[in-house]
Amino acid sequence: MLAEFDPVIQEHVRRITNEETHTHYLDFVQNELIHLLASAIRYEIVKKIKSAKYFSVILDCTPDASHQEKMSIIIRYVDSSSSHVCIEESFLGFLDVNDTTGQGLFEVLENELKLLDLDIDDVRGQGYDNGSNMKGNQQGVQRRLLNVNPRAFYSACGCHSLNLTLCDMAKTCGKAKDFFGIIQRIYTTFANSTKKWQILKNNIT
Repeated sequence: MLAEFDPVIQEHVRRITNEETHTHYLDFVQNELIHLLASAIRYEIVKKIKSAKYFSVILDCTPDASHQEKMSIIIRYVDSSSSHVCIEESFLGFLDVNDTTGQGLFEVLENELKLLDLDIDDVRGQGYDNGSNMKGNQQGVQRRLLNVNPRAFYSACGCHSLNLTLCDMAKTCGKAKDFFGIIQRIYTTFANSTKKWQILKNNIT
């Protein structure tokens, strides 16, 4: 499929098809290379986090294309590995989630920190969206993490709070509601087809 648009890959596929080369890296080898690169990067990130000692966790859940719930994990830490000390946020991956309750999500987080060899007692901050299973004071991930480590202060996701505010503002204005509704319908119409999307791109600069 890529060869249709990329002359370099096109030439590579031609050579494979004509048996001019047997080393093509289009099978499991490429996945293995990607996995090895990801592992090496992950190792370096974890090394920096351990060097900083204290860190914060940022979690967010969303279903993927196969309707499997995934939780992204981001670690925030102070990177002192170079002469310029700065705060870094590193994405460490998507985690499969089968139980979306506060307890289920906390267990996934706890297990992942163990796999990364990071101490849960070194967590100094936690940030999630406004979902009750995440920020809930009684049963949410926030409370369950605070029960284990009372120094892991919670702060709500500013972007999510702003998004909710903007949505509420738009709902109170009829014209804004109609405008965003029309924009959404236009987007849905064109996004469902690659040909329609190309027509849209050709007509909008």
